[in-house]
Amino acid sequence: MNYSLVKDCKYAVFFLHYQPERTTLPEAFGFVQQMRAILTLRAALPDGYVLLVKEHPSIFTNKCDPRFRSPHFYQAIHDLSGVEWVAIDADNFELIDSAALTASICGTVNTESLIRCVLTVYFGIQKFEELIGQHFYTELEPLEVFIEQAIGRTWSLSEISSAVETSIMNDCDWVVPKDSRNTREKRQEFFSRHRIEGSDASGLRLVQG
Repeated sequence: MNYSLVKDCKYAVFFLHYQPERTTLPEAFGFVQQMRAILTLRAALPDGYVLLVKEHPSIFTNKCDPRFRSPHFYQAIHDLSGVEWVAIDADNFELIDSAALTASICGTVNTESLIRCVLTVYFGIQKFEELIGQHFYTELEPLEVFIEQAIGRTWSLSEISSAVETSIMNDCDWVVPKDSRNTREKRQEFFSRHRIEGSDASGLRLVQG
């Protein structure tokens, strides 16, 4: 699709994941074949919206198993009604900023969309609590309701930042002493004096300062 035409239409954009990788197998569950996510999102969009699909650039720079990206895969998406490929060199941020919503299995673009105050949909594993402006797919009907109720709404970055901060603090309750969990202010004060270091592989530890 000619990128100059994007700005003249209402659209959602689905960002494909590189495959194979953990974020789709196993963490995409029933959407390992990303075509299913594209079809589901297309079915949930209101009339008058186009679904743009953008390929992950690493597909062409890293070794990709042809079972995940065959010529048939690209042709099948090309043939879908109301779905258009967007150029691989289209700027992600420009696409996000002009989109009604974005979607991915569980990619960086979901977070980037949230930060840029654009609705976003996850089709993969839910790793944290649902925040304003985002939706974790469970079934078609809740997705349709989310899109119908949220599309066209806007949130400020301060509202989203506050929600993200609350989510992070809730997810980290296991390191917070019980007497510091009573209020948001106490949690903020605790986290202002501590940080969590490490990784899933090396283990996590609480560090003061």
